Amino acid sequence: MEKLVSIVVTSYNHAEFLHQRMESLFAQTWKNIEIIVVDDCSTDLSRDYLKQFENYPKVRLCFLESNKGYVYASNFGVSQSKGELIVFAECDDFSEPDQIESLYKEITSNNSISVCFSGSNIIDEKGRHLGFDFDERNWAFQKFCQSDVLISGKQLLKMMLQANVVRNMSAAMFKKSDFNRIEGLTEKYQLSADYDLWIRMAEVGDFFYIKKPLNNFRTHPTTLRNKLGTTIQLLEMLDIIRYIKTKIRLSFRENWELNMHLGKRWFHFVKNEFNLFRTTFSTVFLKALQKEPLLIPFIILNIPVLGAKKILKAILPIPEKWTLY
Repeated sequence: MEKLVSIVVTSYNHAEFLHQRMESLFAQTWKNIEIIVVDDCSTDLSRDYLKQFENYPKVRLCFLESNKGYVYASNFGVSQSKGELIVFAECDDFSEPDQIESLYKEITSNNSISVCFSGSNIIDEKGRHLGFDFDERNWAFQKFCQSDVLISGKQLLKMMLQANVVRNMSAAMFKKSDFNRIEGLTEKYQLSADYDLWIRMAEVGDFFYIKKPLNNFRTHPTTLRNKLGTTIQLLEMLDIIRYIKTKIRLSFRENWELNMHLGKRWFHFVKNEFNLFRTTFSTVFLKALQKEPLLIPFIILNIPVLGAKKILKAILPIPEKWTLY
């Protein structure tokens, strides 16, 4: 029997993108869907646009009376859903017509799968294509996921030590029962609630990756990530990585490579955004270094390593996926 898929659209002050978002959902080849739109007290024309769907049989509108934030709106949308499977369709992204059908086919093919996610096209505010998100993933992910593949929960946790590999919420479908089991998204993080969600989902099930880009992920200056900035993201990332390390055992080499990776990220931040680093160091970075004091020597170690890589690249071009540690 076909399962109902609940699509939760969280809307906040992106009226200019709502038409493309909603039309892409109405065009889905998988028809057994319900669309729950949670508007988080938008102050632009979002609500005026959404009211035209009040009598659509597959659409349910939920207008919050005060701004509660993305996590609350998302969790609320799931609480209103009737489907066994959930997709978070962010209001500034849009779907390919076969997105729901493709994700559904894989997530229902194996009882161990809690989450199925796909690649995403990266677009700007005008809808212009900027790239394929697979190309921005770390080499370990690219090597393992050269084609559609099942990723065990433990494998995914190790991949998550390097970066959030399920970077686009709109690209994933998950089981509502598993989402409720881990008590949904947490309000602990401002920028990394999705990162934290996938890690906790990996503790209860496996993931399936579809390489084909089924989602279009929009990047623009008014995204939450761009508003709040790099420093909060780095601090939250450290906290999440510490949590992952309590769940899996790492070898000496894996710990070394992880610290070198973190040191490289911090080194680049200090080098490229020094003024921001200087103004935030006392409030943010000292707190982070208290959690991970080993980052100091690994930041220093990256200076000669990256310098040597730069010299070698000048002599003989080295693919970006190669590392010197």
